[in-house]
Amino acid sequence: YIRENDQGACFFFSTIFRAVTVEPAIVKFTPAGGKLTVTLKNGGERVVFKVKCSNNNEYGIQPIYGFIAMSSTISLMITRLPGKPKEDIMVIQWVQTKDDGKDAKDAFTAAPRVATI
Repeated sequence: YIRENDQGACFFFSTIFRAVTVEPAIVKFTPAGGKLTVTLKNGGERVVFKVKCSNNNEYGIQPIYGFIAMSSTISLMITRLPGKPKEDIMVIQWVQTKDDGKDAKDAFTAAPRVATI
């Protein structure tokens, strides 16, 4: 989740009892904006993920969809444009998959259930 006050944004990703975890679990942006990298770590079977944000006008995330192999990590780049602080929400949804395809968006969309960080 993202919480913002007059000093900027503060992310908190819940990592308790999850096959997929986020490091660092807490990150901050100032009203000046900026870029940061977070790491998704997969402690289980192969997963496909999607990152969702309530404020796509001020945040850019790459990649939005992706696969993480068993016991592997992937980096997400989060960019925050300069702007007045406000409360926004960012979540990472994931599901285990046996899909060997190259299109993470298709694999994620076809999944019947997803977990959320």
